Amino acid sequence: MKMRLDIGFIEIDDKELSKEMTKIVHRAALKLEKNIKAVIREGGIPYIPNAPATIRRKGSSHPLIDTGEMLRSVTTDLGPSSATVYVRAPYASYNEYGAPERNVPQRPFVMPAINRTIKEMRDEGVDLSFTPARGD
Repeated sequence: MKMRLDIGFIEIDDKELSKEMTKIVHRAALKLEKNIKAVIREGGIPYIPNAPATIRRKGSSHPLIDTGEMLRSVTTDLGPSSATVYVRAPYASYNEYGAPERNVPQRPFVMPAINRTIKEMRDEGVDLSFTPARGD
C-alpha cells in the first residue's frame, strides 16, 4: 500500500497572506520529503533487525533499503495552495505500520520524519501539525 500526505490550509480571502501560507506549506512539504529520505537512509529509529536470511538475500542489514525503490519513490507535488508528499513504493505502509501477516515488523520512517519536520518548522517560528492518511 502506498502512502500519501496532504498539506494545505483553509482558503483565505487575503491574497498576500494566502501567498505566504502557500510558501510555508511548500517549504514544509519539501522539508518532509527531505526528512523522509534522511530517515530511510539513516535507518530511522532502532528497528527490529532483519532476519539472517533477509540479510543474506539483500547483502545488507539495512532494514529499509534493499533496491532503493522506496527511497526513490518519495516525491512531492506542489499545488497552488497545497502540497502532497508521496511514498509510492507499494510496500511503504508495510514498513511504516508493520504487516504481521507478511512477517514484516513495524519500522516507522514517516512519523519520525514528520516529527523532525515539525521541530524544524517550529525552530523557524511556524507551528504545524500533520495527519498522515493511509493509502492513496
